[in-house]
Amino acid sequence: MGVCPILFIILDLFRETGMPNQLKRFLGFKLPVVHPFRALSCLSVKMLKIFIGLVVAGLVIALVLENYNTAKHPKRSINNSNSNRNHHGDIFYNTHPYPGAEMDNIFWFVQVSDIHISRFQDPRRITDFEEFCSETIDVIKPALVLATGDLTDAKTSSKLGSQQYEVEWQAYHNILKRSRVLERTKWIDIRGNHDAFNIISLESVNNYYRKYSATKKEGSFHYIHQTPFGSYSFICVDATLTPGPKRPFNFFGILDQTRMDELSILESKSLNSNQSIWFGHYTTSTIISPFPGIRQIMSSAVAYLCGHLHTLGGLMPVLHSRHPQGTLELELADWKDSRRFRVLAFDHDLLSFSDLSFEEWPAVLITNPKAAKYTNPAVEPLGRIQSSTHIRMLLAGQQ
Repeated sequence: MGVCPILFIILDLFRETGMPNQLKRFLGFKLPVVHPFRALSCLSVKMLKIFIGLVVAGLVIALVLENYNTAKHPKRSINNSNSNRNHHGDIFYNTHPYPGAEMDNIFWFVQVSDIHISRFQDPRRITDFEEFCSETIDVIKPALVLATGDLTDAKTSSKLGSQQYEVEWQAYHNILKRSRVLERTKWIDIRGNHDAFNIISLESVNNYYRKYSATKKEGSFHYIHQTPFGSYSFICVDATLTPGPKRPFNFFGILDQTRMDELSILESKSLNSNQSIWFGHYTTSTIISPFPGIRQIMSSAVAYLCGHLHTLGGLMPVLHSRHPQGTLELELADWKDSRRFRVLAFDHDLLSFSDLSFEEWPAVLITNPKAAKYTNPAVEPLGRIQSSTHIRMLLAGQQ
């Protein structure tokens, strides 16, 4: 059964009487009730207790450091916390062009996260991901793809230890090559904590990210997507540890003062763009950073895209939040077990997104009007919605 190319649908508000129904995108899991001492060995139970203890301790440290200056430099003033926000200015809040009948001023892109290519677990994870790269991406035709970390699993067969396996990285690389996805879209893949397990230095021979990824670039960076109607900034936040410790000791990411200064420079450069998207592997709640904190640095962005927490064992299938400064934080469920991915679009500088499941069609993303609870008034020209004349959406489905 084939799939039709992505369609762009525009509905005239004065001729259409009904709003298309949104598809339900919630994925639930029922966890079996298993007695821990029957399911786990004594060693496994002990390791689980140690891991839980480390997570709790890390959360306490993160809360303490939230308001503590870990930098060697004096604290910087944030009295004017909005000085770098709403960089469009009020003059652009309700100005032309408005979303209308023409397919203009729009582009879309895709995020996938926590792929966890493994030599020991779930062989279909690899075959499904190859189908995603060759068929799903070919249908949706995104301008770029963000693969936000944990490209490989790097766990031992017992799941207790960690090790970089070249065969996992070769499998990932071969998928990109066989699917020819790099010829059809801009593919940006970054490191997650699993991709940094057991790596003494970036020059280490087992730092396979440098050899087999598409980006091959550690550290934070700034990618600018150029369109006929303006430029859009995509800023990567690399909080992975160097050297990379064994599992599970890099559950938290760290940004030192040097990295924060680099990100501040990138943020300043992004102010010339129509809009900015920040992306990384870690959620901001699992990043330790010096004052004023990573959330303040990225406050001019419309959204921060990340992964890392999966679905918290199925307990939290949706992990979306809003920073105090207004930036949206949109954690994406994993590809590993959930087979989730995300389609996002900028339509007249208004960001919309839809979290989707692999092989579930049709894929629908309404771009105008955008969902009210995901607006960011500080940086989005929301007045254009009120002045728009058409409902606009992206649609891909089976023939």
